[in-house]
Amino acid sequence: MERIIEQLWNASGKDKAEVSPGNLFKTIGFDGDKARLGWVLPPPWRLVEESLRSCLGLMKNKKEFIFVGMGGSANGIKTIISLKNTKNVHCLDSLDPEAVAEVVSKIKNLKNTVIIPISKSGTTEETQLIAYTLRDLFKKNAGKNFLWLVDKGSSSKLDSLGWRGFKRLSIQVDGLSDVGGRFSSPHTLIFFLPLFLAMERDFSKLKKAYEQYISLTDKIVKKAFDDASRYSKRKNAYFSIIVPSNIRESFATWVTQLFQESIGSKKTGLSVKTLVLSKKNKYDSFGFLNLNIESKSLIVKLMAQMYYLQNFVAIYSYYKKINFVNQPCVEKYKKTMKALSFNDITEIRSCDYKSLIGAVTKKIKIQHKFIEIILYFHPKSSEISAIGKLFKKYFPNRRIFIFIGSDWNHHSYQAAYQDKESLYVLLLKDGYSLFCPGVDRKYLTRNYQTLRLIGYATYLTLKKNA
Repeated sequence: MERIIEQLWNASGKDKAEVSPGNLFKTIGFDGDKARLGWVLPPPWRLVEESLRSCLGLMKNKKEFIFVGMGGSANGIKTIISLKNTKNVHCLDSLDPEAVAEVVSKIKNLKNTVIIPISKSGTTEETQLIAYTLRDLFKKNAGKNFLWLVDKGSSSKLDSLGWRGFKRLSIQVDGLSDVGGRFSSPHTLIFFLPLFLAMERDFSKLKKAYEQYISLTDKIVKKAFDDASRYSKRKNAYFSIIVPSNIRESFATWVTQLFQESIGSKKTGLSVKTLVLSKKNKYDSFGFLNLNIESKSLIVKLMAQMYYLQNFVAIYSYYKKINFVNQPCVEKYKKTMKALSFNDITEIRSCDYKSLIGAVTKKIKIQHKFIEIILYFHPKSSEISAIGKLFKKYFPNRRIFIFIGSDWNHHSYQAAYQDKESLYVLLLKDGYSLFCPGVDRKYLTRNYQTLRLIGYATYLTLKKNA
């Protein structure tokens, strides 16, 4: 254990050239030459507090907050919102105009609202489009109501995209840029800021929870090492992560991204699939990962779960010699999408449930153990339930997953690209709403057209199994 953990810690916080050639994390912990191990060592409370205090000026007299982001920039926030049952902190990660309208309808006073878009590069397309849409609500006075969270060095990109003069802060409390999106919780402002707001801006409460979490990190790393060692020789990377039932639903997407994007399509013959459960079930072909810690605080347990799973992925990847911090296949659909226009979308046909099941029945093969259904729209819970029941009825021997696009593209496309054991069913809507009070229809139109384009580019690049 000591050698692997020492190598991981020694590679953290360094440029690639500074890492010893004999350290495997020099190969698997960097995205090209970009350092990506800044999450390994938790930052000191002093830096956390300083970063949060730098936000207080803009937050003064503000009562409602909308975080905008995709993938790792949103999934941790959604878990916090669910866990704390907060009514004044919201998260928006959908281009569907109905999702925008739903969040806006919850805002009581726009003047007292802060929009917080998050993007490491400052250029994430969905984040930019949603931010432009919400900016239209404020017209010319938006500067007092926006706070961008970006990586060091991304400010010039924001300026070129029309955000000159808007306040922005570094995602990392140390001002560096060596933490990838799916590793941004629980050690960056992506996690600390929404939690601070959900805790009613109480520094003492947050400090107490953070320090209790820090006291557990040695035990967490030891447990991650033991579990990664135990499963390192299994043929497939099938994992069931056991988490408390009260956070399972909201936490599932965060966990899925961590595993699917870190391990998926990285090693020939290694199939990856991730379940998030509140207790063990009959899927004994899956390795069970379960962290039990002594704490009454759900926030402490959440931070511990995140750090445990991140260390597990890093150590498991060490054994498998997998680069767990990049996502090379994601560029496949992005490249295809850039070559398309809205008018190029073909092969999309309307269907009812009966014809949908017929089409899937024709396409599915023996090797398809799983069916993943991606909804490129903002579904009602009743729609998700109906689709799930339908597929379980007609395909009882397959494990059914339902995800929301384009968030799915940020957490699972990497794994899907070389996945031969799943059939992917991509569903769009026949028509998208074009109404949100205070927003010009041109923004809503561009949003839903982009969402359709993402879905279509995804289909084209996964066509064999989609």
